[in-house]
Amino acid sequence: MANHNTVAHHWANQTGRACKGLNMYYEGRTLYSYGSHFPIARITQDAHGETVVLFTGRSYSISTAKHKSIAARACSHLPTFTVEHVLAADHHANREGMIFAAQEAVKRAKRARVRGAEHLRSAQWWLDEANDYARRFAMDVEPVTFETLGVAFEAIAARIAAACLAGIESI
Repeated sequence: MANHNTVAHHWANQTGRACKGLNMYYEGRTLYSYGSHFPIARITQDAHGETVVLFTGRSYSISTAKHKSIAARACSHLPTFTVEHVLAADHHANREGMIFAAQEAVKRAKRARVRGAEHLRSAQWWLDEANDYARRFAMDVEPVTFETLGVAFEAIAARIAAACLAGIESI
């Protein structure tokens, strides 16, 4: 029985060696935590034939979080997307999940007394991910921006900047 780092390494590099750890294993291109009910990540090809990793955004337990961390390190040499659907690769649902995460980060930025800038950066990161995902999987969709979401980015950024000037927040 291999340790989790070895399992993740063999999976990320697709060595062809079957490898099982105590609570983590892979079959083909999919890495699992504790069983087939919880796929952590799957290696796939984008529309251009390039290798990418679809990584779950779900969490289950502290030990699964550790498995995810080990897997993330093992596949750090590959482009990775955090998605809702690792196995089915429902690209529209995955992109919508990224847009939802951006919207949630915007809500947090609007409410934040501190760390508003961090939440706004997170929202931008999710939007960039959604757009990159759509490009990589050749989705026929318009790029998503704060403007297309109806978010008054400048107003939120100005409020955060004012908080920074007042010494309440740092950027």
